[in-house]
Amino acid sequence: MDETHVSELLPGLYREVLDAVALLEGAGRRREADRVRAQATAAYSKAWNQVAARRLRRLRDDARRIVAGRHGARPTRAWRTVTGPSVEHRPA
Repeated sequence: MDETHVSELLPGLYREVLDAVALLEGAGRRREADRVRAQATAAYSKAWNQVAARRLRRLRDDARRIVAGRHGARPTRAWRTVTGPSVEHRPA
């Protein structure tokens, strides 16, 4: 993807992020909306390149996941639980 093409995509991506921010606000997720908006503004204010486009897409997708009820932006790693006592038990 060349830089000219990216510069044509960025305004639309930024608009999609702002639309997702509005959905977050409407769902009462103001803290997440503020975070996404600030990060999108920072990405949009820097160089208009593939890095900025990827960042805006990620922010848009993260906001949509939160609105959809999948609160984490990305799946988290499941922790393995250890069973059994960690200290040897001896009767008194």
